[in-house]
Amino acid sequence: METALSHSSDYQTLSHSAKRISYTSCLPCHGEEGRGKQDVFAPALAGQKRWYLERQIKNYQQGIRGMHSSDIAGASMRAMSLLLLDQDVMNAVLDEIEEFPIPPAVQLNNQPYNIESGKERYTISCAHCHGERAEGDQALGAPRLNTLPAWYTLRQLRNFQAGIRGQHNDDTRGKEMRPMAMAVYNEQAIQDVAAYIATLQDKDLSH
Repeated sequence: METALSHSSDYQTLSHSAKRISYTSCLPCHGEEGRGKQDVFAPALAGQKRWYLERQIKNYQQGIRGMHSSDIAGASMRAMSLLLLDQDVMNAVLDEIEEFPIPPAVQLNNQPYNIESGKERYTISCAHCHGERAEGDQALGAPRLNTLPAWYTLRQLRNFQAGIRGQHNDDTRGKEMRPMAMAVYNEQAIQDVAAYIATLQDKDLSH
């Protein structure tokens, strides 16, 4: 499959079925229609901006993400990203993801949170880059957050705080994000922020 796609002379002629086949490498972790799976720490992909997904795939390929000894899920993703080294194959995967409907919001389970506190902290520390509705801002390199499950947002805030993300010399955007995650600082605060972001999805359902 990869060889056939790699030697395609005209990417635009790829059929929908060929694009679907190319997503099969992502399916075991990210699930049908890119909804994500918490048991393997794989985020929802559906609804995320294409430019950000491509940037992260390339970060994994280049070892900017997925190399920290504590990032087990990232190491798995890095290995899978190497299946997408051919740009046509990557484009086919991204095309398929763009067709997926935005999944329902997923809130935190079995963890206490305060939405109002989360809103206050988000407004102070996050909204400038990620937007009032967490819709993202490509010019600032800030991804859309309001389609991510709250457990994933929480996990990534923890990863930034612990230096699992945002420490690589070439991770320019990650280095910008890490001090902002540190500004939220304690566990309760990041739970509140993650929970608040999950409430914003129904205010921005566009791709």
